[in-house]
Amino acid sequence: MQRVAPYCLALGLLGLSGSAHALSCRGVDDRFFARCSSGNCVIEFRARDIPVPGPCARRTVVEPVPSDVARVVLERVSKNVFSGEYEVTLVHRYYSDPPVSAVELTRAFASHELSPPRLTIKPLVPGVSLEQLRKDWSGRARSSVIELVAYYAFEFILLAAGLYALYRTAAAYRRRLLSVSQEPLAGPIALQIAVFAFAVACLGSFSGPVFFGLLAPVVLVVWGYELAVYGLARYRSRSGK
Repeated sequence: MQRVAPYCLALGLLGLSGSAHALSCRGVDDRFFARCSSGNCVIEFRARDIPVPGPCARRTVVEPVPSDVARVVLERVSKNVFSGEYEVTLVHRYYSDPPVSAVELTRAFASHELSPPRLTIKPLVPGVSLEQLRKDWSGRARSSVIELVAYYAFEFILLAAGLYALYRTAAAYRRRLLSVSQEPLAGPIALQIAVFAFAVACLGSFSGPVFFGLLAPVVLVVWGYELAVYGLARYRSRSGK
């Protein structure tokens, strides 16, 4: 154990000093679906992404477009559309609150946050049904909520499994340390090192399980407890108590 502890401490410090990952989440899309005739357009609906807690996570909301919001968007695209159906997409930065209202969109345009290629105009297939598109996007919105719930369920299950593993390994460590049979301590320590390494990797990841990273400081507390138990056991063995 005296040899293992320094290596555990060194691994912990190395993990905590690792380089951070780049903030690489792609922007969130704000889509407007419009029907145009001779340059006059009406926006039928909006399908926008909303950032949610998690690694680059987002969900989709389908909603009607207020007239003032439609006016702000159409002022930007009216010179570039003809008769037909169009999808106008604004791409907002992920790490900020996306503009929703007309005032917020006007401010965003004025600050050049949506300059090309942040704004794209895509003509849809001639004769496409915007009502059917609305139903399709509403289905995607429901699926995004289901996927979000499933993701968090997975996160909590993984976190609970990690906590349970730490509890069992700490109990096994104490039992083996105090056991007359002198079972090896390497097994529990190795599993704790694996949990710690994975937790540290999750701390800097934007694609892996986020909550599992919370176990990194928990492992350090467990190691402190185990060192105290080991020191107490050695003191008792030397003093004959």
